[in-house]
Amino acid sequence: MTMKKSELLRKKLHESGYREMTFAGGQLVLHYRNTDMGAVGILIDWTDEKGVPDRDFLLRVGQEAYQELEMQGGSPRLLFLLAGSQMDRYRALAEQIPGCWLWDTGSGRLFIYENQPGQFYGLERLLEQIDREMSVQSERSGTAGGWKRARSSGQQGSFLTRRADGKPRAFVNTTIVIINIAVFLVMELFGSTENASYMVEHGASYAPYIYYGKEYYRLFTAMFLHFGISHLANNMLVLFVLGQRLEPVTGKIKFFLIYIFGGLGGNMLSLFFDMYAGNASLSAGASGAVFAVMGGMIYVIIRHRGRVADLTVRQMLIMAAFSLYFGFASEGVDNVAHIGGLLSGFLIAVILYHPRKIWKTVP
Repeated sequence: MTMKKSELLRKKLHESGYREMTFAGGQLVLHYRNTDMGAVGILIDWTDEKGVPDRDFLLRVGQEAYQELEMQGGSPRLLFLLAGSQMDRYRALAEQIPGCWLWDTGSGRLFIYENQPGQFYGLERLLEQIDREMSVQSERSGTAGGWKRARSSGQQGSFLTRRADGKPRAFVNTTIVIINIAVFLVMELFGSTENASYMVEHGASYAPYIYYGKEYYRLFTAMFLHFGISHLANNMLVLFVLGQRLEPVTGKIKFFLIYIFGGLGGNMLSLFFDMYAGNASLSAGASGAVFAVMGGMIYVIIRHRGRVADLTVRQMLIMAAFSLYFGFASEGVDNVAHIGGLLSGFLIAVILYHPRKIWKTVP
């Protein structure tokens, strides 16, 4: 007889050291274990078996579960896992409840909204493993499992990393990277991006033109121009790595604002410094905006008690320090824009990012 997904998940959680506690007359099951930082809890509601709960009910039970975890000592973490196949009936819950994942047991897909934690102590790997095992069982028994149906729909290989609306979880960041690459290719097609005159002609930042000529648009256009392929590659690599982790936490709009206005803040600080020092240097590149993403990430990690995805505050501070150091150790680098972007991104994140948390979760 084929083991149900609920039974298999319970078995694997027990094998991983989780203990079990029930709430609301057994409707929700809390699986928890202790870590060095405090208790970790996964509160599971099998919606198809018990009926779809409402928001207030889940929040109340979540508070009770969190209080139980607090009794274990340390700083507890709690995540909701709503499991079932009727996704349309409870997607709204994931938008309203902090620390909430949806597991479509019919298709075998894990849906994580952009305002929810992206990882939780390896739970996503357990769920993926369960779907693989269930697929093998279905093949052996001659039945078509939900995981196989998801693969046949053209979504092969994308078990995770999708929001409940089916769109990529870091759409804005990916789009920005593509735009930067496209602009670079077009620029190279009609000239050389390493030619100063050509870059000034097409929107690079140049203090005299901005200040005296009032060509303020250059503060924006310079963010999408790069001096050569290595300049572009370095910026896009860092942006892709950080943006893929920051955007799912902050959301599309806030990430976009951190990137754009953080980059503008860096370029403006560079402009003021050039005018104060009497410099007339040419500047271009997304590095100010990339440093803004770095600054925003530092603040978001601080708000999430030291970790987002696989990044910690310590790692981000080391990254920022080394990035600034290599900038100062190199020639022709707009270090003021880097510092301005880092500070601007941090401050914009402080203003925009206010996660509503009724209990603590792990990003």
